[in-house]
Amino acid sequence: MDTVLGPSSSQQDSFEEVEDAVSAVVQGVDCALVCYGQTGSGKTHTMLGPDSYSEALSASLSAETFGGTQDLDHADAGIIPRSIQRVFDAAEEIKTCEQTEVTLWLSMLEIYNEQVRDLSPLDLSNESTGGSSSQVPRQVFARLVGEERAALSSHTSHGSLVLEGLQEVRVHDPIDVIRAVLRGLESRASSKTDMNDRSSRSHLVVRIRSRMQRGDLGDFREGVLTLVDLAGSERLARSGALGEARLEAQHINKSLSALGNVLSALQRKSTHIPFRDSALTSLLSPCLTPGGGGRAILFAHISPVAADAQESTCTLEFAVRAARV
Repeated sequence: MDTVLGPSSSQQDSFEEVEDAVSAVVQGVDCALVCYGQTGSGKTHTMLGPDSYSEALSASLSAETFGGTQDLDHADAGIIPRSIQRVFDAAEEIKTCEQTEVTLWLSMLEIYNEQVRDLSPLDLSNESTGGSSSQVPRQVFARLVGEERAALSSHTSHGSLVLEGLQEVRVHDPIDVIRAVLRGLESRASSKTDMNDRSSRSHLVVRIRSRMQRGDLGDFREGVLTLVDLAGSERLARSGALGEARLEAQHINKSLSALGNVLSALQRKSTHIPFRDSALTSLLSPCLTPGGGGRAILFAHISPVAADAQESTCTLEFAVRAARV
């Protein structure tokens, strides 16, 4: 392992391990931060923070008392809010030092039973407002839920997943992004199992695309930060999943196995990397393709509970495979 973060480690400790990679996105580097582990092991805590933080953040946005950097760098803030703030800070640093234009774009989706669904709560492009998207009326951020939630058609092109109809909206400040993420999370598929009272039943993907352009010469660089909160792996005998929940668990485990197969192929330096075997691995392919210049960082989460020792061992074995790529 590159780093081991124990129970006493802070959220800031976690972010410091990936801060340089996050900053590099505005320089045109593709980067993926992926949280992996069994259900209930703390992946969403790492990516977002504890429920109390998310609830307080939502309340401050609703009451229009959002504290900006103070809230996104709060001691409880996870990887996603800290990364949002860091990307905007890095963009401002480049604008000041290199006299370049940097634009940022947001999209958000979930992979549920191998269907890719748009979770973006931004229902129209803020380009038409002529100003900051934070000036768009609040009702714009209302999210369609249930049967109205968009299901996207997808196909592969040159080994990467092309999402037809996925909303990608230009964002001008951190409040745009964190508001959208919190609203989008309200539509993420989740349910109760014997192992987790609120188990995520889909892989969550937040993407921030950066485009840096120097002058009017057409010289530009693009980088994408892909933040992934994976649904937890689970053993059906322990989770007690039945019916639809059982089908969800099977799809979750299948896609995680596909990711493991990709890592094994990369480790062997195989001539064929099975990126197309799942939507998840297709989305991650720009950051995993050999020689592509992208970066991928895996947070492997293990449970401190003795009864989870077998699952924890599997997680560590998965992490070892990733570390050897």
